[in-house]
Amino acid sequence: MSEPLFRFGVVADTQYCDRDRGQNFSGSVKRWYRPSLEALKTIIARWKHSCSEGKGPKFILQLADLIDGYSFEDGHREKNLTAALDAFDELPGVEKHHMVGNHEMACFRPDELLEHGFGLDGKLYYSFQPHKGWRIVVLDSMGVSTVRPGCNKFTAPPEGDVGYAEARKMLMENNENLKGGEATWYSGINWQKGLKPGTEHYMPYNGALGQTQREWLQRELEEAKKEGEKVIIATHVPILPDFISDAMLDKDVTLAMLKEAGNVVAFFAGHSHRGGYAEEAGTAHVTFMSSLEIDPEVAKECGATISVYPDRIEVEGHGAQTSHTIRLT
Repeated sequence: MSEPLFRFGVVADTQYCDRDRGQNFSGSVKRWYRPSLEALKTIIARWKHSCSEGKGPKFILQLADLIDGYSFEDGHREKNLTAALDAFDELPGVEKHHMVGNHEMACFRPDELLEHGFGLDGKLYYSFQPHKGWRIVVLDSMGVSTVRPGCNKFTAPPEGDVGYAEARKMLMENNENLKGGEATWYSGINWQKGLKPGTEHYMPYNGALGQTQREWLQRELEEAKKEGEKVIIATHVPILPDFISDAMLDKDVTLAMLKEAGNVVAFFAGHSHRGGYAEEAGTAHVTFMSSLEIDPEVAKECGATISVYPDRIEVEGHGAQTSHTIRLT
């Protein structure tokens, strides 16, 4: 088999915190918090070994929710984030692209995350060209959201917080359960009760790009088209998931933008822990699995190595992560 044009690694939703076991909001799914960090270290060790053989990833896309929101409640946000970020130090010389998810936003302000090495050049959304003819676009899918440090309440927007205000308006207009504006984050309220088909994603744990970022994305896609580049988009919240409640608040307009551009070959996201795969209008939507909800006795790691060839993209899943072949036309 010929060598790929370039390789990179992907990992999503480690959601580490210094706790043992837990469960999701409904209590239907078990979670392994400390073992999830060990799973991250295992896949990093895999990439480190491949680097020693000259076949390592050129960069890593860490698709957010690196730590869990409990880190704020426990008073360990700095400790937990440092422990998770330090795991990547085993890959010197490999670029790391850390994205922002709802759990980071429940623990830190955006400016604090930038100080910790998230984003690039002071921005949480940006693009880079890893190889001639290819562009990676990193989006901030929590740029417009109601998730803030210690977000126990869904209340009036903090003064001057435009992103909060915009997201709150979208949620209250489209989700009857949130119209009172006081739905607590961990209240046990059934946010999905009575929602009409197509509105299931109006959940307070999802976010949106917002108009400013969408306009920037439009310019990026147009520029890539002029340069004859294929585009891979990476972010936290999907726009075309198998689990329809886990999607961007502005997914419909964003998906329409991608269809019109016609040069986005893959859309990589996390957020929906069980993962998923779908194809829409020439774009492969891969939602990567989380190690958080995988029994460590069943799988010791969860992530993927991506190999990009002229005619295809090979998603090689490790541990619990499934593999996929994306054919390029």
